[in-house]
Amino acid sequence: MPIIIDYSFKFKAAAESYKIFKTVYGLVKRSELNNHPFGEITTNFVKEVVHNAFEIHPDIRETFPGLNAELKEMYNKGYLKLSEDEITPFDSLTKEIYFNDFFKDKNS
Repeated sequence: MPIIIDYSFKFKAAAESYKIFKTVYGLVKRSELNNHPFGEITTNFVKEVVHNAFEIHPDIRETFPGLNAELKEMYNKGYLKLSEDEITPFDSLTKEIYFNDFFKDKNS
């Protein structure tokens, strides 16, 4: 008898995280256009939402158009802080960071 594993809850959670991320991403872009920086509390909230979107499994993240590019943009702007164990060569978002750090360490 085959075993069926239901992962639909992961996709539902990912969709909800993506929806919230897109709202916050829009607020960040609007803030930049208006040249109105966020305060500390708002910045911490944005960082939390961005990190929650990053925690979506990489294979599921690929199904949301532009999510990895937007997360990379948030990383470059300082809204996404990654721990050493989150940077792997197997994640399309972090592999560039991984290899840049890898070769930087080798050349030092």
